[in-house]
Amino acid sequence: MLGAELLVYAKRMSGSIRHVEGALRTLWWLGRERPREIFLQNSFVLLLVCVAYRHLSFGRLRLLVADCHNKSLKRRMTGSLAPLFWALKKWSFASVDLAIVSNAALLDEAELLKVRAMPLVDPLPDITTRGKPRASNVNNKPYVLFVCSHEPDEPTDMIAGAARALVASGEIEVVVTGAIPDEGPISELRALEGVHLPSFVPRAEYEALMMHASAVAVLTEDDDCLCCGAYEAITCRRPTLLFRHEIARSVFGDGVHYVEPDHASLLAGLRDLVTNGREMVPTHRPDLEVRERFDREFAEVRRAIDSR
Repeated sequence: MLGAELLVYAKRMSGSIRHVEGALRTLWWLGRERPREIFLQNSFVLLLVCVAYRHLSFGRLRLLVADCHNKSLKRRMTGSLAPLFWALKKWSFASVDLAIVSNAALLDEAELLKVRAMPLVDPLPDITTRGKPRASNVNNKPYVLFVCSHEPDEPTDMIAGAARALVASGEIEVVVTGAIPDEGPISELRALEGVHLPSFVPRAEYEALMMHASAVAVLTEDDDCLCCGAYEAITCRRPTLLFRHEIARSVFGDGVHYVEPDHASLLAGLRDLVTNGREMVPTHRPDLEVRERFDREFAEVRRAIDSR
């Protein structure tokens, strides 16, 4: 939408060495192409590289925009290196012309770094799959889909407890996405009948699981996090359940079911959605509200960029 060339270095997807390789590859590309504008998905190392290029290019780089994921913006370091980490982080952000954050709740974090920031909700994804999920991933019963990345902000104890209670009747099944850890409450569900843990699946299968779910739960204990799964669920017009966080409600509106972050509220909300959720979906369109909000906020960001 900004007309920029997208460059992705994906030789290594995990491990510490990927940061070193990625930084060296970026330095090589910057030296070869000598761009005048850079839009980057922020990481600590990548931003340091781009800021170093800005200083070494003697004014050639006229625009540096950082799209800041919540965790990258909020990340802190503990221990003896913490002061150095924070000093380098503030130094690098001092050279950023504009930071883009996912919602207004993160503007305070940007203020700590003394960087100009603007909120921009995520664009709704393109969901193209219309087929049914593979039979090995679900049976012919209503099911609740928990969209999980198994990050520390997810309430795994509550998810596991709700899964056990939901499948106990034998009438509802549960699917939990993501790479399941070898140990922990979710892993302990492996032997439970009616619980499906397909791990990572091809995109088409993931979309099929989403499209045919009786209810989709996307849960985080971070009150400033708008999870990708929530955008996907409302795009698919599935009955969607989130924890009751102010920022989530301000973005997704009344077409989503909100519950308190405790086991009883979660279980009651999921059962209600499985029973009555389909009646709610046709009359509420949070996807349209988010599309309108994205268009409005993107236009504001675009104006800010064009005025540089």
